[in-house]
Amino acid sequence: MRQLGVFAALGALLLGAVGMLYALGLQGIRAEEERLQAEALGQRARAREAVVAEVAHELEALRTRESARPYDQFRHLYLPPELVTNSVALLVSPLAEEPGPGVAAYFELRDGVLSSPAFPGELLEAEAPTPEAASTLPALRRLQEHVELLPQDGPLVAPRVHEVDPLTCESNLSNEQTLALIDEASRSPQVDAELKGQWEAYRTRRGANDVDPASNYGQQAYVPQNKLSAPLEAPRVEVRVEAFRLFAAASGPDGWPTLLVAARRVQVPATAQTLEPDREWWQGLVLDVDWLRAQARAALAAAAAGLEAGPAPGALEFALSAAASVHGTPLPEPLSGLSVVDPAPPNATDFALARSRGVLHGALALALLVVGSGAWILGRILQAERTLARRRSDFVAALTHELKAPLTGMRAMVELLHDGLVTDPAKQQDYYGSLLQESERLSRLVRNVLDASRLERSLPLATLTRPLELAPTLIGIAESFRTRLEGAGFELEVELDDDLPAVQADPDALHQIVGNLLDNAAKYGVGAEKRIALSARAGAEGVEVRVRDWGPGVPGDEQRAIFERFVRGRSPQEVGGAGLGLAIARAQAEAMRAGLSLEPCDPGACFLLTFPAASA
Repeated sequence: MRQLGVFAALGALLLGAVGMLYALGLQGIRAEEERLQAEALGQRARAREAVVAEVAHELEALRTRESARPYDQFRHLYLPPELVTNSVALLVSPLAEEPGPGVAAYFELRDGVLSSPAFPGELLEAEAPTPEAASTLPALRRLQEHVELLPQDGPLVAPRVHEVDPLTCESNLSNEQTLALIDEASRSPQVDAELKGQWEAYRTRRGANDVDPASNYGQQAYVPQNKLSAPLEAPRVEVRVEAFRLFAAASGPDGWPTLLVAARRVQVPATAQTLEPDREWWQGLVLDVDWLRAQARAALAAAAAGLEAGPAPGALEFALSAAASVHGTPLPEPLSGLSVVDPAPPNATDFALARSRGVLHGALALALLVVGSGAWILGRILQAERTLARRRSDFVAALTHELKAPLTGMRAMVELLHDGLVTDPAKQQDYYGSLLQESERLSRLVRNVLDASRLERSLPLATLTRPLELAPTLIGIAESFRTRLEGAGFELEVELDDDLPAVQADPDALHQIVGNLLDNAAKYGVGAEKRIALSARAGAEGVEVRVRDWGPGVPGDEQRAIFERFVRGRSPQEVGGAGLGLAIARAQAEAMRAGLSLEPCDPGACFLLTFPAASA
């Protein structure tokens, strides 16, 4: 019992340890799921930021590229500073050609009048000189509709100052005036001579052989052509030019702005030659939104393809976001109304480690099964121990009663014989016979106790088997029990086949087995017919000995237990006995390589003792 208590305590500790390990395992799985989810969300956020950075890079590259263009090229005709000819000449602006990637159209806005280097005049309704110029008309007309995007006043934002020769400055400031002057020179020798003189003076100041287009719009310090040791002082005009700024119109149905403009202001101060006031105007370009959208989509596809494989990666796509959300990253200004959003961000269920949870739950179920099985086994052992203790107690009480009965009878008969109260010789012989039967009964009880002790220690019972004629042995056993059975009101029937073969058996063990069966039949076989039958017949596998009564029989729930030690079919108050007879009888039969079993019959109980043939 003390060991069972220790085992129960160890089982409780094991159950607690299993519960703790399960909780730690579940906590580890949850932490791993959260880590995987955070890693996936971070990776997707970096992918969105990469898209935003790529769009910003494209915008900045476009603005940087266009900022390098000289301000005087945004008119259809212009006078390049590096051009050196015999007279003033205006060239078509290189911006009149097909715009570069990302540019829908170039423009200038002077005094509310919109013009483009793609058109010879300032009226966009004029017929386009080339197909390239015609392609810019839709963008310029959209700009006409949203010209209010460009503010009309305010100081210049971080302007750069460019030193320009007054002749080229004035020529580029008004193409029409320069063209009129050239036209007048073609008709008037005086005007032509004056214009050539101005141009020769410009050439002298300019220095035709010292041109570096990469420096200050292609202009260097003015060096006279005769290479004087000191440079001549030349008049200069400081033109201020802003960096390009981005302006966007209202967004369309897809969230992209209907018009995106990169524009800058140009300011030319008044000069002593012209005596005109300061001039200021806007120039810039209309961005190709479709091109920018394509660049953004390409960046998005590259970012999505760069996502590592993981549970439920989903997809990234553009959508208009009113405000930046947890799963959205806004594009740079002026596209901040658009956000790179994740329509299906991964959640905790996408990272559920179902296999790990299944393994953990399986381990828990197995551990609980083991602990439960151990508890059940301990409970069965405890119950068996209690049942065995109770049966032992009943056995001691019954054994005391069984020993007391023959001893009391023997003492009474011995006292009668000793005191000479029985003088009849026949009566004395009866008393001696009764004493002999009681002594044999007492010997059987003692032998049963000794055999039970051997069974308790899992030792086989000792038998001395030899070839034995079964018929005379069974008749002798029946006759030894007939008097007592008939005295109890039972009719004993003996049915033996002729020519029963010899069997390998121990006569004493056989007598004890059959005697126990006959004794149990007398105890438990009381029914409508008080009849006991002892029979034997030869079978295919040996000799079968049966002992049957016509009593109530053995209940179904007791048929397997009646061959166990200390198990009795009735309570000790109703029928005496120690509950060892059938257990010892089966052990003795097995020691002789025979078999003892309960055979179904109705009514009553029938016990079958099977002996192999002596030859076997």
